[in-house]
Amino acid sequence: MRRALAKIAIILVLLGEAVPPAPGQGPQAAPQTDPQAVLGPLFERFKSPQWHERANAFRSLLVLGGDHDMAFVPRPLHLTLARFGREANQIHVALIALLARENAVVAYPRTRPGFGARTT
Repeated sequence: MRRALAKIAIILVLLGEAVPPAPGQGPQAAPQTDPQAVLGPLFERFKSPQWHERANAFRSLLVLGGDHDMAFVPRPLHLTLARFGREANQIHVALIALLARENAVVAYPRTRPGFGARTT
């Protein structure tokens, strides 16, 4: 029985549905604002040529869900997606573009302008 429960818990964690938000956290704790006013500037910061600006924008996106514990990144990301449910596809696309940009920085560290290249 415990083995079956452990498997269910693992599956739920992988699906991002394992732990409900604690009181005072999650989508209900966040003030209602215009999603584009909040997400738009973050998505623009994802395009920054400075890696630290992109990293800070990613962290800012994660904490929008109300959970500041970054030990298990899927939880704050899940809470952010829950808070901005209608914009979830837009968030996914922005994260995929950010990942593509980071992969390009690693693959072409100094050869492509705007992808982390040094412009001296």
